[in-house]
Amino acid sequence: MRLLNICDLLKELDFKWIANVRINTFTPELLTKFKDSGCVYLFFGVESPDDEVLRYIRKGQNRQMIDKGIETVSKGDIKTLYSLIIGLPNETEEQVHRVLNFADEIRMRHPGAEVPIQPYVPLPGTLLYEEAIKAGFEPPKTLEGWKNFTNDEIATPWVKNPKLLNAIYINTFLAFRYERFLKSFWSGLMFGPLNKLSVWRWKNRNFNFFFERYLYLSYKRMGWLFILLGKLLRK
Repeated sequence: MRLLNICDLLKELDFKWIANVRINTFTPELLTKFKDSGCVYLFFGVESPDDEVLRYIRKGQNRQMIDKGIETVSKGDIKTLYSLIIGLPNETEEQVHRVLNFADEIRMRHPGAEVPIQPYVPLPGTLLYEEAIKAGFEPPKTLEGWKNFTNDEIATPWVKNPKLLNAIYINTFLAFRYERFLKSFWSGLMFGPLNKLSVWRWKNRNFNFFFERYLYLSYKRMGWLFILLGKLLRK
């Protein structure tokens, strides 16, 4: 397999790398190869626990494949992210709840894994883009208009409560992805309480009075300052 040969080459080069991989193609052999060749981070676009949704988005994988992949990856010690998605056209409230519950299941089966839940963003060239247009999505008129069109800017008209999806996205970032930044004393002192609040919100599914959104927006606008501060705190 070409990928195994690439891993051998990466091992010879002796540097750290990250991988975005399809979970239905991941095997125990690949897990060992990735680790030995310097892989420090794995990203999997799992998207949904529902076979119906996976077929709708033409993901090319099903729940059985996802479960088998999680079982494989959880046996290793490479830092791992499983990305989930909400806010798709024709999505039901029950499907949203299943995604949230699946995030808990992943964390139980693979402790320490990062599980962000991201609102769907229609992008030109993707399989669902034309369906999003038919469902009422109005894309930006210019190329420049796309620059701020990200997961935290929900502009899909079928979403009845965009603030809730926004809160879920930010909260899973703070609760599950932010753990890696809390290892030093100073970063834990400054950001630990926010992480604990986010974990509490998640466990109780309580996203009321979500002031964290304004902190997040400040982070986006002054990202360079927070990055510098984070580097200083990790020293």
